[in-house]
Amino acid sequence: MDEKNIGGRLDAAVISALSGAEARVYGSLASTNDTAKDLAACAPEGFTVLAERQTAGKGRRGRSFVSPVGGLYMSVVLRPEAEASRLPLMTAAAAVAVADAIESVCGESCSVKWVNDLYLRGRKVCGILAEAVPLTDGGIGAVVVGVGVNFCGNGADVPEELRGKMGFVFDGEPTAERNTLAAEIIKNLVKRSAELGSAAFLGEYRRRCFVPGRQVEFTRGGETVRAKAISIDERCALIVEKPDGTREALSAGEVSVLPV
Repeated sequence: MDEKNIGGRLDAAVISALSGAEARVYGSLASTNDTAKDLAACAPEGFTVLAERQTAGKGRRGRSFVSPVGGLYMSVVLRPEAEASRLPLMTAAAAVAVADAIESVCGESCSVKWVNDLYLRGRKVCGILAEAVPLTDGGIGAVVVGVGVNFCGNGADVPEELRGKMGFVFDGEPTAERNTLAAEIIKNLVKRSAELGSAAFLGEYRRRCFVPGRQVEFTRGGETVRAKAISIDERCALIVEKPDGTREALSAGEVSVLPV
């Protein structure tokens, strides 16, 4: 892909000017989250690490995250003033922040698949990974939120195993710059991080999430369980009802949404 096709080169000065936050851009990193965590101790709120590509991008539960050139890969250092028990809500806050940013640049509504994937036109366009950075005394010094966005492309750019699942914010040539989207994401993440104590974003998260009301599958103790997703509670756990009528709150892990 040339520079035009990927929405221009990432530029730290442009992103900083648009977002008001310090940014650093790298040509290639193993993982933007790992680099941001290494720098978090002395980093201000909103400090952002971006890379043109990742060689060892991370998803939830240790999974790899495909990170080809042309995507938007970034990690933002946040310092939410909230009790540690509220930190699991950071992923939901981030999902709302990034969904709003994507919507602002492409004009289309972005939906959420619990807990951390964003969908546009029925396909996944973004994954989010929030990781706490501990202090030496055991407390939480910061939260690093990693965001990986499939910015622009087409079917030819998608690995064979992901075709039909992976989408792009822009199908083909973009009408916005990656720098603009990066700045919107940073501003929104800082804003939503400040709401962590009140969880003011949770209503928006529920509105965007398409999982409640659907049949899902998840793994429990090596066994695949089928259930109906009922709702999302105040801690962003997914409440599911199993065939025997019992309900369970899923606070982590991955669910597969079954076809209607």
